[in-house]
Amino acid sequence: MEGFKIRLLLTVSIFLSIVNANRTVFINPYNRWQVFEGWGTGLCWWANMVGGFPDVRDKAADLVFDLNKGLGLNVIRYNIGGGDDPSHHHMRIGGDVPGFLPCRTCPYNWTSDANQRWILFAAKERGADIFEAFYNSPPYWMTNSGCSAGGLEFSDNLNSYYYDAYADYLIEVVKWYKEQGLTFRTLEPFNEPTDRFWNYFGYQEGCSYNCSTMNIIIKKVGEYLNEKGLSNKTSISAFDENKIDEEVYSEHCIDNDAKSYISQYNTHTYGGTQRMQLFNISKQDNKRL
Repeated sequence: MEGFKIRLLLTVSIFLSIVNANRTVFINPYNRWQVFEGWGTGLCWWANMVGGFPDVRDKAADLVFDLNKGLGLNVIRYNIGGGDDPSHHHMRIGGDVPGFLPCRTCPYNWTSDANQRWILFAAKERGADIFEAFYNSPPYWMTNSGCSAGGLEFSDNLNSYYYDAYADYLIEVVKWYKEQGLTFRTLEPFNEPTDRFWNYFGYQEGCSYNCSTMNIIIKKVGEYLNEKGLSNKTSISAFDENKIDEEVYSEHCIDNDAKSYISQYNTHTYGGTQRMQLFNISKQDNKRL
């Protein structure tokens, strides 16, 4: 017990000496490191639920997006759904986001995803001005596993036969929204692609990709944006990794041709330590972060 007291006192003493140490911190207000364009929210998965309640959704939209009545969030991250196999019933509540192309031979269904679409346009009506589109997974019928939650044993799940079809699907959805009066500034083909979290029969949409596949998809999406006349307003963002260190890895693993189509690096910050490396890469590559 006596030894414990000595160790405890020593620890407290060291802590207090650190706290009380004189330190001068100089902040230079003229040294600008970044510019914030606003603040915002992702719409998955709350918009897929709230948008389906007509009696409360207007009030909710006011509180979230209206600058005078609520928070005034202006940056909106919209989840374009892949859509899962109709015979599957394993997604979390709100996580089964309907896609616009339900099968390989089906026509586009632009009435799909009504709940989230309502919230998206409600945000625009209330002043939101930066819109980003992203995909968690290709439609289930484009995947190797036949499931939009992920592959078997966390494997790369986009079937190579559908590389072009997937890129075309992404662009067609963005094009349709532009025709409805809403332009996405960026389009993100992936979400947390290297985290290996996405598995068959999981509880939300997700898809793993390796570097070689991401290289191919970025180039194809960029080419389709050019072909369909959208590249003057919409560019590619990448990679929306789960952790900062994974984002740094993905930015290093693609080639310069793929990078030329990217205007913005996105990441989640659920973990990782390489913040300065991320900042330096985005600055070196001349990408928004």
